[in-house]
Parts: sequence; structure tokens; C-alpha cells
Amino acid sequence: LGGTLSDDYGLSRLELHYVLNGKDRPEERKSISLPVNPHEPQQNFFYAWKLDSLKLAAGDKLQYYLEVWDNDGVHGHKSTKSASYQFELPDAEAFRAEITRSQSSAENEIQKSLNKARSLKDAIDEAEQKLKGKQSLDWQDKKMLEDLIEQRKNLDQAVKDLQEKNRMLEEKKDAFSEQNERIREKSEQIQKLMNELLDPETKKLFEELEKMLKENQDASQIQKMLEKMDRQEINIEKELERTLELFKQLQYDYKLDQALSEIKKQREKQEALLEKTEEVAGEKKPDGKDEKGENQQKGSETTEKRETSPEELAKEQEDLKQQADELKQTLDELQKMGEKLDKPDDAPRADDAEQVKQMEEQSRQSLQEGKPKKSIPQQQQAVEKTKQM
Repeated sequence: LGGTLSDDYGLSRLELHYVLNGKDRPEERKSISLPVNPHEPQQNFFYAWKLDSLKLAAGDKLQYYLEVWDNDGVHGHKSTKSASYQFELPDAEAFRAEITRSQSSAENEIQKSLNKARSLKDAIDEAEQKLKGKQSLDWQDKKMLEDLIEQRKNLDQAVKDLQEKNRMLEEKKDAFSEQNERIREKSEQIQKLMNELLDPETKKLFEELEKMLKENQDASQIQKMLEKMDRQEINIEKELERTLELFKQLQYDYKLDQALSEIKKQREKQEALLEKTEEVAGEKKPDGKDEKGENQQKGSETTEKRETSPEELAKEQEDLKQQADELKQTLDELQKMGEKLDKPDDAPRADDAEQVKQMEEQSRQSLQEGKPKKSIPQQQQAVEKTKQM
């Protein structure tokens, strides 16, 4: 944060005020005192605010503004506020959508770089054929070779952009999700491959060709140089093909990992709801009850808790059903990706999520009708199905 402060009386105090809230955290209101020089009527300020100290999570919102007080001790200190600003992290769903977009964009960039490499390889082959048997270069030959050099520069830039795009993608994934070691290793392998694409030896060959053109060297020497470059371009084409294949595999593995995480959360939430439903139905003793179901006393303090109504449980079940529908879409996308990669058919299926959704809908209806006992086996089936998945 930075800006300019000014007042005829000088300045006495500067504070940063913020409000932090989110879906799974209580609202937090705090102020941070920033240093000012009380003897300077006009001054600049700068403050580096380390947001990671706030432990922000997906969906959190941070609203903040600055307030400054003058140094008028006679008439009393007066203050003025800056505009209010907001910093918001995407929620889990928006984050997943952003990762998918970034992955798709990175894959397209790899494919474009591969197309450029193939086009350059074809251009080198064509140049070799045209220069065969020639003793000197005409204007068209020189123009053709200059175009070759330009194509290579464009390919180098495309690879640099690709490296940066992939680096930013990995930062996004690290910031909002825990990746398992297998996926992290594959990500590092892909980044290493991308770094090796900019081969200094190949770059040196093109620089030598550029120098030979300026010095008007004979066609036979340039043809030998083209043969060396041709062999190098075969390598970069193969490496880009390998990078693209690995990147597609990584996309699949990452989506599978996220899907398994969603299924685990779905199971845990359904188990928690089942426990509450069993308590409401009288199938399980709630916390704070003894074996006879009577409230335990500790001194004068009771541990009795308000019982959740079937309608409230039905609302929780409806939320879980919506999540099962989102999971179904994720698994449907995963299945299509697996078909393109000829992956073995061992990932959880969209049909499985549809069955969970139907079980949870039946449970919701039973709870809505005020029949928690009837909903218990339906919830148990949903728990078992997610365990299988």
C-alpha cells in the first residue's frame, strides 16, 4: 500500500483497517498502525502488507481502507478515510474452473509450439533441397534462410511463454490445493522438459547461420549447417511431442486426484449427517446423554444441546445432493479425458455419482416428510457407495 498524506497541521496517526470473512471462518475486524512523521505536513507512505499472514482460504473476502488523523492539538484531532478496497479469493468451484481454463490454455500453447517446430523442420528440409548443387546464393535463397532464422526466434519465444504459463499454473495449483507426491513429480518433470527445449547448442547453430549470411559464405558451407540444424530440430519436435503427451497425462491425474478428494469430502459429510439423523430418530444417543438418555450434569451446568429438526437435516441433505451433481459432472469430464488417453477404465464413474445423488434425494424426501428413521438406510447406502467409489 502506498500514497501521499498531507495536512497543514501535520499528521498524528495512520491506520490500516480491515474486515476479513469467509464461508468457514468467523468475521475478523482489525487495525494496523502505520508509521508517520508528525512534523512533516506532506509525506509519502509505503507499507508491504503480507497477506499470507492472514491465512486466507478459498472464498475469503478481505475489505480494507486507510484512515489518517491530523495533528491539530488545539481543536482536536480530525481524521479522513481513503476509499474502501476489496481482495477476494475465488471459492473452490471458481478455483477448479480457473485451473481447468489454465490447463487448457497451456495445452494449446504446447500444441502451437509443436506446430511451429514441425513447420520449421519442413522449412529446413525444403531449404536443403533448394541449395543442393548451388555454388552461390541468390536474393531468394537469402530471404528463405532469413525466414528460417525468424521462425526459430518465434519458436524460442513461444517456448519461453510456455514455460512461464506452466510455472504460473503450478503456482495456482500449489496455492489452493495439496498435490500428492506422484503428481508433483510429474509436474516437475514437465517443467524440466520445457526448460531443456531451449537448447543452447541449437541456438548457437542459428546464430552461426545468421553470421554466415552476413559474411556471404558459399552455399556448400550453408548446406552443411542446415544438415546439422535439421538433426537438432528432429530432437525438439520429439521433445515437444513427449511434453504434450505428459501434460495430458498430468491433467488427467490432477483431475482424478481432485475427484477422489471430492468423493472423500462427500462421504465424510454424509457420515456426519447420518449420525445427526440417527440421533433425531432415536437410533443413537446424542453427546451429553447417559445410558438412560438423561442429561448429564456437571455442577449446575447442563450439556444439553438443541435437537436438530428433520427440516434442517433435509436442507443439509439437499446441499449434499447438489455436490453429488457437481461430482457427477467432474467424473463425466474425467471419463472423456480417459477415453482420449486410452486410460484403463478403473476411475470412479459418473453413473456412480448419479446413484449417490438419487439415494440422497430419497433421503431428503424422507426427512422433508418428517421421517428421519426412513432416511437412515438411504443415507447408509450413499455412504457405502462413496466408500466403493
